[in-house]
Amino acid sequence: MGLRLHAERGIGMKKKRSIKTRILLSILALIGIAFGAILLVFNVSVTRYIDINAKNQLAVAREMLGEPPPPDNRDDGRPKMHGQPKNPVGAEAELFFWDGNAVVQGGNSDTLETETAIVHALDFSAPQGETQTVHANGGTYLATMQENALMPGEYAIVYVDITGIQAFAGNINMMLIIILVVVGGAAVAVAFALAGSIAKPIRQISGFAGKIGDGVFEPSGLELKDRETSRLLDVMNRTARKLKTYDSEQKTFFQNVSHELKTPLMTIRCNAEGIVYQVMDSKESGRTIMGEVDKLVELIDDILYISKTDTITESEVREECDLREILSNCAESQKALAEKRYVKIEYDFSDTPVTKNISEKSAKRAFCDIISNAIRYAKSRIVLSCHWEEGRAVVAVWDDGTGISEADLPHIFERFYKGKGGQSGIGLAIVKSVVDKAGGDIVVDVTNGTRFTVTFG
Repeated sequence: MGLRLHAERGIGMKKKRSIKTRILLSILALIGIAFGAILLVFNVSVTRYIDINAKNQLAVAREMLGEPPPPDNRDDGRPKMHGQPKNPVGAEAELFFWDGNAVVQGGNSDTLETETAIVHALDFSAPQGETQTVHANGGTYLATMQENALMPGEYAIVYVDITGIQAFAGNINMMLIIILVVVGGAAVAVAFALAGSIAKPIRQISGFAGKIGDGVFEPSGLELKDRETSRLLDVMNRTARKLKTYDSEQKTFFQNVSHELKTPLMTIRCNAEGIVYQVMDSKESGRTIMGEVDKLVELIDDILYISKTDTITESEVREECDLREILSNCAESQKALAEKRYVKIEYDFSDTPVTKNISEKSAKRAFCDIISNAIRYAKSRIVLSCHWEEGRAVVAVWDDGTGISEADLPHIFERFYKGKGGQSGIGLAIVKSVVDKAGGDIVVDVTNGTRFTVTFG
């Protein structure tokens, strides 16, 4: 069944041409159209040249028929053509007479056979003076006839030999065809090489993309010559690096989550067993279990929130918020913790509103985490400040604690990194993610206590 379905899908799929084939066909079509147009224009031009100039020659010859002969010539009643009008292609208009049976005047032994053949090829039923194209005695001629008014049944026939110019046109056509074949062959060779140079890096990039699809996120070391394919490769390398980092972070994330969840669960299990086997005080164990459950709930909330920040886009609801108000609300929510630790909260706010287009919910979460950290590590006081500095909104939280160690400082924003006295290792990672999403910067100064400074452009 599966094989049959696969076959049916294959039947419905349209076979696609390769880039090489498309380039070759396009170039061949372009060359064919160009040379076809050249041949057409050339032959039309030659035909018009013959038609116009030869017909003009015949018209001149017809006009010369019947002119008075010179005094020393005998007038036998037949029209004369005095002089020979020249054809622009070098041929002369020839005159002879036909009495219905034979050529009677104008021809000579060299042209008699040709002129007789022309007569037999002419259509005498055609209107007089009309130019006819005749093929006679292996040649091609333009001819016209006029009946002699003095001798009914006898015709004066004027013709021009165009065999030479048609042969010339045929030779030119043959040369053009040969050129077409040569140029076409050269174009095919060039197109084949060009298509190969284009298709090769695309195949290489396609193979690289296939590896990424298979979960191999190592950047490619390919060196490509073309600017476009090089840019594409650079983008894919950046993507591979990000995917590699994300994959590593994801693995670390699940490992740390497993560890963080396992610790309170083991505590809950131990206390529950103590209650069951009556080896521990039930009230004390119950309070311990409730405390660990609260920690689990808080940890799960943090995990869900930080996973959500990875997918927050510009569709997140933002509005103009006064950062002073957000800080005040966060400090109020942490007041109980501050009183418990005997930490005083001081304020250094601007007199004018310090507004920022930001998600109020995310900002509260970030600032509450910073303030709660400051309270936990402070000795006796923390200072919250909010001002405009050089057109930018600046929020700072300072505590008079011992500060963060030099070893921990580079890692404090990493997920699940816990320094001395740390809890879940998620809080500051959430802060960094929120600030980055809002287009801000966060720096930490530990020269005198600990100062977190968030700047919004």
